Amino acid sequence: MKIPPLTRIARPVLLISFVGITILSLAPMTTDNYLVVNIWDKAQHASAYLYLVLLVWASASPHGITLRHAALLMTYGIAIEGIQACLPWRSFSFLDMGANAFGIALGIGLITLAMRIKKTRPPARKS
Repeated sequence: MKIPPLTRIARPVLLISFVGITILSLAPMTTDNYLVVNIWDKAQHASAYLYLVLLVWASASPHGITLRHAALLMTYGIAIEGIQACLPWRSFSFLDMGANAFGIALGIGLITLAMRIKKTRPPARKS
C-alpha cells in the first residue's frame, strides 16, 4: 500500500513534536506567577494536545485517529505529569491532565466534524 504524502510528512513531525513537548514539559522553569490557576498554562496544555491529535490523525492514514490513539495520548500526558512529580522544579497537576484531555477531545471533535462536513457536501459541478 502506498503511503500518502501527508502521512509521510506527518510521521517524522509527530516524532520530533513528542521529543520537543517532552523536553519542554520536563525542563526547569521559573515560577514568577503566583496565581492558583494559570489560565495561559492550561491553554498551552490544551493546544499542545490538540496539535498532537491532529498530527496523530495525519500520521494514522488511512485509518484515522481511534480511541486507542486518544488513550495513548492521555497516557503520555499522565506519564509526563508523573515524571514532573518527581522533579524538584516541576509539579504534578490534575488540572494539567484535564487541560490535556480537553485538547484531545477538542481535536477528535474537530476531526469528526470536518469528516461529517466533507461527507455531506455535494460533489463539485464540472464546468
